[in-house]
Amino acid sequence: ILWGGKNFEKLARFAAPGVDFVVFSPQENYMMTNNNNRNDPHAIKVFSIQTGKCLRAFPLYPKDFLDASLSEAERSSIPPPPFQWSHDDQYLARMGKDLISVFETPTMKLLDKRSLAADGIHEFQFS
Repeated sequence: ILWGGKNFEKLARFAAPGVDFVVFSPQENYMMTNNNNRNDPHAIKVFSIQTGKCLRAFPLYPKDFLDASLSEAERSSIPPPPFQWSHDDQYLARMGKDLISVFETPTMKLLDKRSLAADGIHEFQFS
């Protein structure tokens, strides 16, 4: 449940069980929740603050992000790649293995229907 406004009123209820943390977009139009469950294909959810609707869900790690040759202990020590919001809430980006995926809001569809190749990428920032 999200509370806010002048009188600290109930604004909306968001279906995101087991959430460990919440992040708001820079303009506070969107909210991202994360339950940190490696086995949940919907571990990370992006909601519209205005409608309360889940716009898209993501697994904790993008496909092929973790090297299959690593032990379970090694895999569990690698943090999930972060999401980055554009300053105006127009885009949400996430690093994957050798790529960056940029999603347009509010549809949360992949920008130009493809990810950007970025061989050997380790981190990125919006500017």
